[in-house]
Amino acid sequence: MGSVLPASDLYALAVMTYELLCGKRPFIGPDYLGPKMRGEFVPITRQRPALPAQLDAFFSMALSPDPSRRPADALAFRKALEGCWDASMPRTVV
Repeated sequence: MGSVLPASDLYALAVMTYELLCGKRPFIGPDYLGPKMRGEFVPITRQRPALPAQLDAFFSMALSPDPSRRPADALAFRKALEGCWDASMPRTVV
C-alpha cells in the first residue's frame, strides 16, 4: 500500500516462506499486483499436498492485503507457523 512498516517485513517473510516451501511465489506474472491486492493465491497444499493443511490458513493470514490481519510481530509469525505442525509430524519437507 506504499508504506513501509514492520508488517511489510512480515509480509515479505511470508512470501519467502511460501516460496521456500513449494518452490513458487504466491503471486506470479506480469500482473501480480491485482491478485496480491485481493489476497488471491493458490493454497500451498494444492502446490504441495504433503504439507499440513493448517498452512493454508496461516498463509491466508500472513499474506493478507490488510496489514491488521497479519501476525503482529515476528514472534507471533513464528508461533503461528510452528502451530501448523503437530508434535508427531516431521518438520522437514522433501
